[in-house]
Amino acid sequence: MIRRPTFLIAVLWIAAWLTACIPATPFFTPRPEPTRQAPLPAEPPAPLQPGATIQFQKLSIEQGLSQSVVTAIAQDRTGFLWLGTADGLNRYDGYNFTIYRYDPKDSASLSDSWVTALLADDDGSLWVGTRQGGLNRYDPQTGEFTRYQNDPKID
Repeated sequence: MIRRPTFLIAVLWIAAWLTACIPATPFFTPRPEPTRQAPLPAEPPAPLQPGATIQFQKLSIEQGLSQSVVTAIAQDRTGFLWLGTADGLNRYDGYNFTIYRYDPKDSASLSDSWVTALLADDDGSLWVGTRQGGLNRYDPQTGEFTRYQNDPKID
């Protein structure tokens, strides 16, 4: 039978030996610090032309996107980039995001915040398909949405 002081000394000696022999490695891998992105260009991007070569920077919630999953993308004739998410319609001007969401108190807002489809029309309008709110038309002159919803009573 080992006496307590001898047992304690043996445990401490083994712990010291293991500490000295085993290389110091962390139990987890630290995450690298995010790199700062270069500032955005001074002018909004020009509309895309067929066959054009484009440069694209990563846009995320850190830059102001309402959600990290984008379900639809369109660019209007003025150069705005429109991104649809499950948490609203995001307009990107090359610097900042403006987010449009459903507001039950505002009949000129989106009919549903979950955007599923986008189409930039030749007249400057943006057509927005939503998950449960039907179709919306954004008028850039007024900044308001017109709602087009299905009425199941009409055949």
